[in-house]
This record gives sequence, structure tokens and C-alpha cells, in this order.
Amino acid sequence: MPKSKRFLFFIVAAVTSLLLTACGGGDEEEMTLVNENWEEVTVTESGKPTVFLHFTGVG
Repeated sequence: MPKSKRFLFFIVAAVTSLLLTACGGGDEEEMTLVNENWEEVTVTESGKPTVFLHFTGVG
């Protein structure tokens, strides 16, 4: 197998492995975040994907 194909195969295998690990199940715990008023907000397992957005102040 040529070097370039071997390298490409390694990269694809590594990315696939990382994606499967990140998306895999496991022990999920509650996550506590702090909102803009410095109050703790608990995010519980809802069975649905959750997207968190982080905005920084400008100026």
C-alpha cells in the first residue's frame, strides 16, 4: 500500500474512532452551568441532543 493511502486510511480511522467515542453512550451525569445572572442552571438528561452557545461580551 502506498504511503499516501496508508496515511489517509490512518486519518479516516482516527476521525471515525473519535466520532464514535464522542457520540457513544455511557454514564451521563447532570451538568451544571452558570447563566448570565451567575445563577446555576442544571441540565438533565433529556434523551435529546443539546446545543450550548457561549457568547462573550464585546466592548
